[in-house]
Amino acid sequence: MAWSLFVGNMKPEKRIAYALVVLVSIFSASCQHEPITVTDIIHIDTTGNGGGGCNIPGGLYASLITDSSATLNWAVVSGAASYDVQYKIAGSATWTAATSTANSLPLTGLNAMTNYEFQVQTVCAEGSSGFSASANFITLAAGDTTPYIPCNPDTAYFQNDVLPIFLTNCAMPGQGCHDAGSHAEGLILDSYDNIMASGKVKPGKPNSSKIYEVITTGEPDDRMPPSPYSPLTADEINLIYTWILQGALNNYCGGGPCDTLSTTFSGTVFPIIQANCIGCHSGNVISGGVDLSDYSKVYTQVVNGKLYGSVNQVPGYVAMPLGTTLSDCDIRKINFWINDGAPNN
Repeated sequence: MAWSLFVGNMKPEKRIAYALVVLVSIFSASCQHEPITVTDIIHIDTTGNGGGGCNIPGGLYASLITDSSATLNWAVVSGAASYDVQYKIAGSATWTAATSTANSLPLTGLNAMTNYEFQVQTVCAEGSSGFSASANFITLAAGDTTPYIPCNPDTAYFQNDVLPIFLTNCAMPGQGCHDAGSHAEGLILDSYDNIMASGKVKPGKPNSSKIYEVITTGEPDDRMPPSPYSPLTADEINLIYTWILQGALNNYCGGGPCDTLSTTFSGTVFPIIQANCIGCHSGNVISGGVDLSDYSKVYTQVVNGKLYGSVNQVPGYVAMPLGTTLSDCDIRKINFWINDGAPNN
């Protein structure tokens, strides 16, 4: 009661001061901590320079890549006066040095279809940073001007996804199907123009498209591809449905530099074979006695030289795929894998 009357009669500002004195007294009496000094306070740097000095550049990437040029790019470093750049062919021991006052550097005189690496260091008034980790880029093939278009996983691309399904399941040359030589039922399904000219595709309306109807029918006698060819997989049917729903465009993705360095059998070579060859070389249909349904069977065709001879369309071998060719990039990937010993990777 005495405490309440004592404090209650104080002015507000005096109440606060008195309370602080009491709390400090209690804390001092009950705790034995060492005094806090200025050296115990952590300094938080907000300049972005890590307490001073030159930072190593980050965010390295190459743009505007052609068969003989590219532009190197990196993130701006605060306080940088200029940047030292070094680049070389990957695996080489010799670097080429250059300097830039901006956070980019155009290069010319590069070799076509070549893997390059580059590093960047910052030059500041007080000195230089170390060099960054390497970033890599691959120049285009000689004369290749195909623009790179990133692939959207939600988009069905005619050139990448849909055309290979038609070529390996509907337009196989020499099989009495829908190729230019046979044109069964008057249909030729070996190119975008021919597929659209058939009148069997209604852009935006898969359920009204005859092509979608015949690949999804439950009637064996009406199904396409017909027996003994295997029916399309659920993924293939979904790609055709999505492509039609999205407007049945003559679209593609990818392009740009051809990356052979990351080639593997499972991730690169076999998907190419599945998209372009499996329709005639697996299951109940083994054209020419060549089965390409798994690694061991593909490897057999590597050992006897037929895979290389056919995809490169060497005289004396049956040119594959029949009636067309693989893209230059796909051929280079298969050749790289064969030259690497055709590993099961």
